[in-house]
Amino acid sequence: MKTKFLIGAFALLSTVSFAKYEPYNFNMLGLSIYKGHNQPDAFGAAGRDSYLEVEGANRYKLLDLYWFLDRNDIFKDPKSSKYNNSETVFVKINPRISIDGLINKDLSIGPINEWFLSYTYKGTNGNHGRLDYHYVGLGVDLNVPKMDFFKANLYSKYNNKNFGAHENQWDGYTVAISYGATIHDFQNGFKLTFGGWGDYDFDLKTSERGENAKKTALALNNQVRLSYNNFGVSYTYQINDNFTGRNQANSDENNHSYGVHYTINF
Repeated sequence: MKTKFLIGAFALLSTVSFAKYEPYNFNMLGLSIYKGHNQPDAFGAAGRDSYLEVEGANRYKLLDLYWFLDRNDIFKDPKSSKYNNSETVFVKINPRISIDGLINKDLSIGPINEWFLSYTYKGTNGNHGRLDYHYVGLGVDLNVPKMDFFKANLYSKYNNKNFGAHENQWDGYTVAISYGATIHDFQNGFKLTFGGWGDYDFDLKTSERGENAKKTALALNNQVRLSYNNFGVSYTYQINDNFTGRNQANSDENNHSYGVHYTINF
């Protein structure tokens, strides 16, 4: 199925009339502190957490890169769900290589602005075992009305580590999206924005483990942010269904958080 998908995608690209590829470059670096509530947990009670996040978004010619690192329980709160927990760091790295750039052609067609070869790594450590995922597939940038950007990727997912379940094996597929829009630019310098991301896993093989493991999982995260120059405050709400592919404990708990941010563009 994976081979047929890739062959079909490149066959579609071969039908497109080409124009010259013209890349653009940008860099963003952000530092955030979040206070989260009702954090989902497939192995225990939902709880709260305060965490530091460092993130970056970079585009240089063919390379489109997004990454972040979360450090949990930064205030050592005894009531935090991560207090004295070995699950202290979560990292995501998503490099994408422009197919348009590789062949020096503009492959845009309809709402698709650009095509990418896409890879994502997600990893963490924890009391319940280690999470270590690899995703490979195709990505696109889409032109969506009213949106500043809209990115979509279709992946095949490989579990290196998965809390002891279905490890060192391919494990289903993932549709991953991210998006952002400007709600309003105020004349006094304030800016109100909306953005988020969503991951939908399907055909998960972890469902073979037992009745609490499921074939699908969903996380949909949306944030409203008010910014002034480099500073901002935000509210985030995330919908979860079968968190980490399991329907047990508090895996379906929806969570929300408040954040403060400092962001630079260069």
